[in-house]
Amino acid sequence: MSDVKLKRITEEFQENVTDITDKIVNILDLFEKHLTNHKLSYFYKKNVQSKQEIKDFVFSRSDIMHLVGIKAYRINSFAEIKTVLKDTITFTNAERFYSDYLSHKIDWNNVWIDSSEYLIQKLDTLNLLPNIKEYGVQIGDYLILKNFEVDSFLKSKSTLAIGFYSENTDSSQLIAYHPRTSLNLSTRPKPITAYKVTKIIDYKINHSGIYEHIKTYNFSANIQKENSKKKKNRNYKKRHK
Repeated sequence: MSDVKLKRITEEFQENVTDITDKIVNILDLFEKHLTNHKLSYFYKKNVQSKQEIKDFVFSRSDIMHLVGIKAYRINSFAEIKTVLKDTITFTNAERFYSDYLSHKIDWNNVWIDSSEYLIQKLDTLNLLPNIKEYGVQIGDYLILKNFEVDSFLKSKSTLAIGFYSENTDSSQLIAYHPRTSLNLSTRPKPITAYKVTKIIDYKINHSGIYEHIKTYNFSANIQKENSKKKKNRNYKKRHK
């Protein structure tokens, strides 16, 4: 059994807890605006000759708490208890946490984290969330992050990566990827292999529980412009050797 302890966020950040909770709410606002209850279909090629591939990424309410860096919510009502062994937790209340956020009723004294440093690293990069629906976002396959593995990941131009695990839906052949972690890439010593996304189709669950098309982001013109610029630069260097 692991001896990792979860601590109350109010105990870990006694001097600046309001600053931290404000940052968390700002990140939750970004999730609610851009990603929660969305399915994003990413189109990409691994090279010029290869055929186009597609991956679907799903963001549900129960996924968000962990991505922010919070491990559990409302797991202990006794104020005198300051720490809890992580391996003794049988539920995390992730759905309840998000519901309380929507109703502005988060009980911050009952928000549990395992590392203040890890939480801050996440918060410092999650403000880039909108970038994963913009030109320059990249997609990758299997990757080892920290002490666990992910089946796929998305990365922004700069420092944000979100790792996903795969899950079959409705016994179909299509695979949906659900978020498992977020990562600040500035903490990684080596670059990671990823492929440029050419198009994104954004869907959101409607009141009937069906994914409804919201928007299509097509980056073909951006890619052509970038490739043309690179070609001009190469030709310029050849002429001025």
